[in-house]
Amino acid sequence: MTRCPFCRFRDHWHPGRPRWLRWTPGPMKNVRCNRCGHEDIVWFGLFSMRHRTARPIVTIWNWILVSAAVLGLAFVLPKACTG
Repeated sequence: MTRCPFCRFRDHWHPGRPRWLRWTPGPMKNVRCNRCGHEDIVWFGLFSMRHRTARPIVTIWNWILVSAAVLGLAFVLPKACTG
C-alpha cells in the first residue's frame, strides 16, 4: 500500500471508480486517505498521482485506443471487401 503524498499516512480506503477510469492504461485505483481525506489515483499499485494528472493520461490513452481501432478498420475493411 502506498502512502498519502500529503500526510504520509499508510491507511487508505478504496471508494468507487470515477466514470473516466473505465478504460485506463493499466490498473488504476481511486484511493482516499482516512486521515486527511485526500483522493488520488494509484497506478499499478506503485505510482500515486492526483486526479488532475491522471485524467489527461487516461484521455490520451483513450484517444490512442480509438485512433488505433479506426486505423485498423480503415486498413482491414477495404481488403475484406475486395476479396
